[in-house]
Amino acid sequence: MEYLLIFSQDDEDLILYHVLKNIEKICWIDAGANHPVHASVTKFFSLRGG
Repeated sequence: MEYLLIFSQDDEDLILYHVLKNIEKICWIDAGANHPVHASVTKFFSLRGG
C-alpha cells in the first residue's frame, strides 16, 4: 500500500495524481504567489520528481 503525503487544502493534488498517474512524462508550472508548502497543489508533484 502506498501512502501519499498531500499538501493542498481540498485534496486537489491527490485528485490530479489519480487522474494523471498513467501519464509517463508531465510538465507543470507553478505560477502562484502563495506559500511554497502550505496549501500547495504542486509541492506533492515536486517531491515525487514530476
